[in-house]
Amino acid sequence: MFLPQLLNQRIAARVIRTADITLSGLPISVVVTTKDAAGTINECLSAIFSNSPGEVIIVDGKSNDETIEIARKYPVVVLSDKGKGLSHARQLGAEAATQTFLSFVNPDVVLGSGSLSRMLVELERGNCTVIHARLNSFGKQTGYWELCQQRQHDMGEEKRKGDYLGILACLMRRETAINFGLDSPDRMHAQLDDISLEIKLKRAGLRRCTSNATAYHYWESTARAVSRHRMHDGKMAALILFRFGVFRVEAWPFIASFYWILHSLATRQARMIPYFVLCGLMQTVGFLRGLLTINNRDL
Repeated sequence: MFLPQLLNQRIAARVIRTADITLSGLPISVVVTTKDAAGTINECLSAIFSNSPGEVIIVDGKSNDETIEIARKYPVVVLSDKGKGLSHARQLGAEAATQTFLSFVNPDVVLGSGSLSRMLVELERGNCTVIHARLNSFGKQTGYWELCQQRQHDMGEEKRKGDYLGILACLMRRETAINFGLDSPDRMHAQLDDISLEIKLKRAGLRRCTSNATAYHYWESTARAVSRHRMHDGKMAALILFRFGVFRVEAWPFIASFYWILHSLATRQARMIPYFVLCGLMQTVGFLRGLLTINNRDL
């Protein structure tokens, strides 16, 4: 699944020479945005440091648990977004970064061995502007809602196109984040980050790529959590339509849900239908609420 350790080291050395930078690690600043992530941050940072980045920056959103205490056990730079939201935190981390390349890694994501070096090589060789690792999902629990959410993610991963863009585990040049900006409307709607960046890059004729490197994403879900998350997705969908003036299938809640229901029937996974019905209903509610709250600041 992963490159042998010796090959990883050779790739890393070649990349550093190519970049003409002398570092103890790769010329990459990894930005991890956190908020009450004590349950996963240790494993996340351990995996990051095993990938030998040149710098790791933690941007915390006023955590109320031991997230920062755990993070400070590692040689990291710690910043605070002062409660301004995830989108603002990502841009703050990008602006504070000192390396040529920038990687965003969520605190519930665990990078596979050699992921950063592999992504860096593929970014340069593929003439890509942003590259995202392939995600394998797994959870600490085995409840119905969590398993459904994991399975939906895996099904989406199976049909992912080469120009996919996400920010859970991605790599780009720092100047890309600075020039294009990751901040979505009022810097609070973080779920628009990847979509807005994707649209900006596409309009500029720049490439988004999917890496062969692997990362692992934790899922912990309940019916209530799924409902809350999908309602927020619906509101973001309304903002996408009004801000960018483009048609995206995922912006119309029941189109996406209907597709996944048909997919579940076609693949004999009817057990997932209640999950997709709930997702469609809650996204529709969120979408309607979003339409009612659109204002000039969001556009």
